[in-house]
Amino acid sequence: MIKRIRLENYLRELYEYKNFEDYCYNGMQIEGKEKINKIALGVSLNSNLIDEVIKSNADALIVHHGFFGKEFTSIQRRKKKLIEKLIKNDISLFGIHLPMDAHKEIGHNNLLFNAIEAKISMDFEMGFIGKNINKLSLESMLSKLSLFLKIDKSVKSNLKSPFNIYTENGFTIVNNGPQVPNRIAIISGGASNYYERAINLGVDTFFCGEIKEEIPSLSYETKTNFINLTHYNSEKPGLLKLKEKLSEELGVETFFIDIPNPI
Repeated sequence: MIKRIRLENYLRELYEYKNFEDYCYNGMQIEGKEKINKIALGVSLNSNLIDEVIKSNADALIVHHGFFGKEFTSIQRRKKKLIEKLIKNDISLFGIHLPMDAHKEIGHNNLLFNAIEAKISMDFEMGFIGKNINKLSLESMLSKLSLFLKIDKSVKSNLKSPFNIYTENGFTIVNNGPQVPNRIAIISGGASNYYERAINLGVDTFFCGEIKEEIPSLSYETKTNFINLTHYNSEKPGLLKLKEKLSEELGVETFFIDIPNPI
């Protein structure tokens, strides 16, 4: 058992919220019971996740996508129902957004880089740019990522298109670049807007968690690779690592709730 204030202070120090200008309040968004025996973690706050937390008798919930907006100026409709469930069951909610993407040890992007055995050379927005020091093929990288993210490898399809688009391991791959990437960028979540800027910095293979209509043609014209890992899957790693860290360092029971989402 730990006190709620200890968990609050631990997370604040670990993620250094003060260093980020974010779209939301990072930290404790809903205050629950003072004593915490069990902590649940999940990617995105929704009613299904809260129901699983309630069933498990967890005292606190940590998510990457919590309530967005700097202030709760209007609590209505869906937001009201979610807050009601949390307050009725005295569950503390912690939302940690950009600090969880960018953390240099247990952030989503650092962990994704580790999974493909690449070496980070510079910060890039909330992610990183680095080198494929072990000369892994793109196919090997995708295989390692599917294992790391525990994705069904049977999901595969091809689309007739001049842009060389296909789906494999649940990832959308636009494969027009080198089959052994050299310079890689990874930014978890909705980061496809940074693709062209990354190309201008010499990146030949770009990983993120979304894809937009113009991406295939940009890949084709610049002879680079673009991989959409999906938003949800690209933002699981940091939570899984935090789960381990909380258990080891605070001695509290932790568990991850997976609400599969292919987007």
